[in-house]
Amino acid sequence: MFTRGKLSWLIWNLIISGILIGFGIANLINRDSASFQSVIILIFGIVIIVDASTRLLLNVLTVINEAKKDIFTVIRGRAVASSLELAIGISIIHLSRLVTDNIADASFLFRFFGDFLGIAAIVVGTFVLIYGIILGVKKVSRPIDVVFNVIGSAVLITAGILILIYLKNDPRAILSTFFIIVGAVFLAVGTGLGLGTLVIYRFHQKALAQLEKELQKEESPAQQDEANEKEE
Repeated sequence: MFTRGKLSWLIWNLIISGILIGFGIANLINRDSASFQSVIILIFGIVIIVDASTRLLLNVLTVINEAKKDIFTVIRGRAVASSLELAIGISIIHLSRLVTDNIADASFLFRFFGDFLGIAAIVVGTFVLIYGIILGVKKVSRPIDVVFNVIGSAVLITAGILILIYLKNDPRAILSTFFIIVGAVFLAVGTGLGLGTLVIYRFHQKALAQLEKELQKEESPAQQDEANEKEE
């Protein structure tokens, strides 16, 4: 039904692209709205709980249907991972209540998240810079790629430092920053998916048109020969 390059594939991808773009814009617009943040966090927690519960149920059914000794070793690890996922989902739902009721109660968690986000940005930025310099020295990458790597790493490192200095002690600012990042990512992914889909669909249509022309050219001499044979 959704064969690559077909009209149904185009429509489906554009719908998904529109949903991603809409969600990204909604995150950017409502980045400071406690009620919106709470709803999105709640939905995220519910999705995690449903996924974890489904995995646990499948594990139980597997044990019931295949009660073998060697199966328990595999299932035990999956059950532990699914249980931890379920606990995370429940904790996220509790966090969604704190966002609207009393965010100060979760200040420690947000300080930890702020530290993690800032340090992660600095570490990633540093490695991007190192790899960019190495690839530039080895002349594996083009000069323009090296420049983009340096700029990207500088942005990441600067963002990480700013997060550590200004954001980690302000839970609401951390949440707003997080929703800005999420919104920007969804907006970029949705836009990329939509543009990529249109380009691929257009290329596919051109290829089909070219193929039809070539087939018509091949059929024309054959049809002319048949007509000549009939006249003779």
